[in-house]
Amino acid sequence: MHTPLTSFCYKGCLAALLAAVALFPRGAEAQDRAALSGHVIDTLGRPIWLATVSVNKLSGDRFVQSQQTNREGQFSFDALPDGDYLVETESKGFVSESLKPIRVVFPSQVRRDFRLEVAPANEGGIYTSSELVGELFWHGDRFARANVCLTRTDAPEPPHCTVTNRLGQYFLSVPPGTYDVSIDDSRGLKAKHRIDMSRPDQYRNKITPETR
Repeated sequence: MHTPLTSFCYKGCLAALLAAVALFPRGAEAQDRAALSGHVIDTLGRPIWLATVSVNKLSGDRFVQSQQTNREGQFSFDALPDGDYLVETESKGFVSESLKPIRVVFPSQVRRDFRLEVAPANEGGIYTSSELVGELFWHGDRFARANVCLTRTDAPEPPHCTVTNRLGQYFLSVPPGTYDVSIDDSRGLKAKHRIDMSRPDQYRNKITPETR
């Protein structure tokens, strides 16, 4: 038998519990509230399965997270601290792509789709372009999120740029020619040197700038 006090507590606690349950989404509704989501596809619009998507917070407290796309090429980050992010997408056999800054502010939802190009075919050692494949190290560590640009010296042409991934790796495919390779980063890393890529081929380049 309930006393008036216990009956009041029972009804009050039950009402609070039901209200709390109503506040939290479940199942598909929770997925719809993802802070950042999207698809990774190829140039024909087909989903790329097991592509790696990484987010790296550009300022404030360090926050790095990565995941792989599902069979539909989908990715979804449910909870991200407010801020600007570098978002990188990479998959074997494709040219990686990155976007920055992508601003995430709760409770808004951001959607970004990535369309990756197939990496240039080089079966049998036959190349139709010059490819620069390399790694960037600084202070003995792999250096991520640095800008790498190729500026042609023997013909007027806009620079070709990319951003190193979390392993400090970079890839650029350009018309054959002579280029200045420049590294520029807001954290104080700057370097520049010239490389002759006038013959269509793949050029491996490890950059280790001198410590200032």
